[in-house]
Amino acid sequence: MEKCKLRKGDRIYECRYHEATLTELVEDPKLRVQGEDSHYWHWKAKVIETNSHNVVPGDIVEFGILEEAPQYGPHLYRQNVYEVGYDAAEPVLPPFDTSVDDILDSPDLISGLSFHSDERGITCQGHPLLEKLSIHPIGEGMLWIGDSHGPLFFANSQTGKARQLLDETSHLVGFEEKDFDREKLKTVEHPYDVNHKYVDYGGLGRYWDFSDGICCLCWMLHPDGRYYADEDGFGMEDDDEENIYCIIDSNLRIIIPWQPMTDGEMAAKMREAKEKIL
Repeated sequence: MEKCKLRKGDRIYECRYHEATLTELVEDPKLRVQGEDSHYWHWKAKVIETNSHNVVPGDIVEFGILEEAPQYGPHLYRQNVYEVGYDAAEPVLPPFDTSVDDILDSPDLISGLSFHSDERGITCQGHPLLEKLSIHPIGEGMLWIGDSHGPLFFANSQTGKARQLLDETSHLVGFEEKDFDREKLKTVEHPYDVNHKYVDYGGLGRYWDFSDGICCLCWMLHPDGRYYADEDGFGMEDDDEENIYCIIDSNLRIIIPWQPMTDGEMAAKMREAKEKIL
């Protein structure tokens, strides 16, 4: 277990919801081991300056971050991100050495993004393509950017990072071989699209929005028979809809690879994914 990088006397900004609070640690962070695998860092800090309505200068506040799930902790920076921008503000998350940093610095990810919300909706700054696409919140600070047929991106508004899912030709982008469970995919009846990483029919979708740090993507490999019917119902066939799924987390990692799932298998994979991110 690595030692925490923060020390008593360090000054850091806690930034979220367009509020920035400068604090100074009044003690070294302490590590509390919860069970066998949960490592919880916690500390107290004095408020130096703030534009928050919840605290005032001089208040002593407490912070805590799970080492295994830092995305659920406070958003800490060396500078006020709303003054200098996300690119210029050094993040202090996580404030310890874990493998999460390596994952988030993957060359497949887009970093240095900032997102703003007003009466016109959500806008992005920091990437020429993402600045032009429609953006929809999908829970827990995560964003769905673009079109279900591409280009399409996932983004974490809190870390300022995004991952492309589809290009403009409806092909999957950035998915490695390990992101496909080839043994289970041998059982699909219509393998053409998955073999060519091509998303047809309804486009790439979500089985549900983000919840507890995970989200399930849905890829229709074949529509049901109503797809072939005209407006009067003629031409309908007896085909069954065929979908495959994968589960992604808020760090934009594929936690459960693409595979077919029944409802029962889906519930089991959800539990498995939650265990992997904790």
